[in-house]
Amino acid sequence: MLKKVNGLNTIYKNGNNLKRKIKKESRKQKKGECFMITIKTAKKQKLKESKGITLIALVITIIVLLILAGVTIATLTGNNGILGKANEAKTKSDIVEVKEQAQLDISNWMAERIRNGEDTVLDDATVKSIIESANQNNTNKYYSELTDTSIKTKKGNEILYSDLYTKTTPSFDPETLTIGTAINTSKYGWKVKNYNVEENETGGWRLFFQDNNYAYLISDKCIGSYTPSGYYRSYTNGSFVSTIGQKLNPKISSLFTESNTNENIRATAWLTDTSDASMWAKYKNDNAVFAIRKSNSRIICSIL
Repeated sequence: MLKKVNGLNTIYKNGNNLKRKIKKESRKQKKGECFMITIKTAKKQKLKESKGITLIALVITIIVLLILAGVTIATLTGNNGILGKANEAKTKSDIVEVKEQAQLDISNWMAERIRNGEDTVLDDATVKSIIESANQNNTNKYYSELTDTSIKTKKGNEILYSDLYTKTTPSFDPETLTIGTAINTSKYGWKVKNYNVEENETGGWRLFFQDNNYAYLISDKCIGSYTPSGYYRSYTNGSFVSTIGQKLNPKISSLFTESNTNENIRATAWLTDTSDASMWAKYKNDNAVFAIRKSNSRIICSIL
């Protein structure tokens, strides 16, 4: 009986040992599962972090590319861009080429005039005529059109005649002023296009008279309403009539004396005052040599 009891005790002990082993193995297994779970969780976390970093890098890359694209477009198309500068260079090249050809025509004309002892005074109309004459038999002209004021190039650019020469105005000596033989009479009264001084007040200008030396323009409208006696008081006698006033009235030259205090001659002095302080000076620009007033309140300017 005792052996049996001992055997039972042995079995009991062995059973307890088995339970302990099972529990121990169970704990080990649980620890392993936890470890595996921890590893998997860490891997997932790293994967998420990796995906986050990749997305941020992609966004930054896109932003950098957009900036570079914007800079490139601005460099190409801006006001100071490559394309703009290229077009500007083409325009300048076209203008320079045509200007050189036109100035060569002008130089040839001037050389011929100098050989013949003729004047070489240039203005827009003369320059246009020079270029037309030099190219009248040329079937492949270096320009597309000649206007009254400029050359139009074949590429659509414009060159002013005034850029082709240095304007020289012949000196004006009032003492040499004379009224010459009338020319161009069929155009008297015609509107003048290139003289626009005080146009709002004058209504424009018309050709009044022309000789070989000067063209005389007259205002289209009367200027103001003046009573001469209110203005000629400072012109006390006939000697106050300007040199131009005397040259324009040679038949009454004997009246331009200090002893002549007649009101009519004093009014003439006021009307023909050509000084910069006169009331008529504002109607004269650099193209005109004097401006005076007619008795009918119109202004007369003389153009070289």
